[in-house]
Amino acid sequence: MEKARSMLQNKSVSTEWWVEAVNTAVYLISRSSNTAHPDTTPYELAFKTKPQMNHLRVFGSHGYTQEPKSFKCTFLGYAENVKGYRVFGLVKVTRSVKLDELEVSGIYDTREVKPIRIIQVMKDGDEGKVQHQVDRQPVLNNQMEAVEEN
Repeated sequence: MEKARSMLQNKSVSTEWWVEAVNTAVYLISRSSNTAHPDTTPYELAFKTKPQMNHLRVFGSHGYTQEPKSFKCTFLGYAENVKGYRVFGLVKVTRSVKLDELEVSGIYDTREVKPIRIIQVMKDGDEGKVQHQVDRQPVLNNQMEAVEEN
């Protein structure tokens, strides 16, 4: 789940695409080694062949499909049972797509850390008065809160 959350956050992709992020995370995890089998991947164990890695792309990248007509799209994952990518613009599976994987919109746009100013204003009788003001640096790379699963 952490991999899916980080993919959504990295490109500021809406949580409405949570399922696509989880599917992509599973796809990537099955092609990654782990502590139980450091020299092989789950994909290798299942299919007895090394997985191809040259088709991997950055989740949430914006780009343009190239067949049959070009349209702007967002990369959402890998197609099942066919060579191609899942993209959103019109949700479509396509083999030919150009993606701008370096474009980042959101929390990682800049390395500059800007201070956060928190202002609390009392509403009852003290309208417009600043009750409490704190200047502090944002905390980056915090571990996300656990989500309770039913």
